[in-house]
Amino acid sequence: MKGTASGLNAARGRALIMASVCLVHVLAIAAVLQTSASDLTAKPSSVIRASMLPGMPAMSPNPEDVPKEKPKPVKPKTPKPKTAQTIAAVAKEDAAPTAMQAPAPEPEKEVEDEGGGAAGNEGQGESITEATSNYLSNPAPRYPPMSRRLGEEGKILFKVFVDTEGKVKDITIQQTSGFKRLDEAALEAIRGWTFTPARKGEEKVAAWVIIPFVWSLKG
Repeated sequence: MKGTASGLNAARGRALIMASVCLVHVLAIAAVLQTSASDLTAKPSSVIRASMLPGMPAMSPNPEDVPKEKPKPVKPKTPKPKTAQTIAAVAKEDAAPTAMQAPAPEPEKEVEDEGGGAAGNEGQGESITEATSNYLSNPAPRYPPMSRRLGEEGKILFKVFVDTEGKVKDITIQQTSGFKRLDEAALEAIRGWTFTPARKGEEKVAAWVIIPFVWSLKG
């Protein structure tokens, strides 16, 4: 019995020794680990600091190195041509054309009577006073607008037969103006004119009379 008890005690002693050795190793490892951790936390990380130098004046380039800009050529100003004033002679819209009256008849002038004979050949010796138009009361025709724009002018000779009451009974054109519009406008106007009838002595007679008429834009 004593031999068994001593064997157990020896085994316990060895177990305690082994446990002590293991504990020492654990403590040693823990100390090493703690030392490494403290070294890592104690060493600060190196920080690179960049310091700003005092402000230095800006370096301006050498004037000789700067390429000089060539001056742009100045284009000479071409004077604009002045517009010449256009002077146009424009007849007024309501301006009446110039109408030439028949010349005053001479006392001995022969005028064709209604029968076509010459009154001066009659044996009575009485002359016939030529019929005349009263231009103060006879309106002048309006200038045809197209003729006005085209600048048409001209002189017309009308042969007008006037009765004893001064009315126009017949009218023909002896000389044209060269423009149909002017001829027709004057012809239409003279048809409505009133004349002073021709006279044979104290008696009114029907007779032919020559009426000159002028269309003019200058009047």
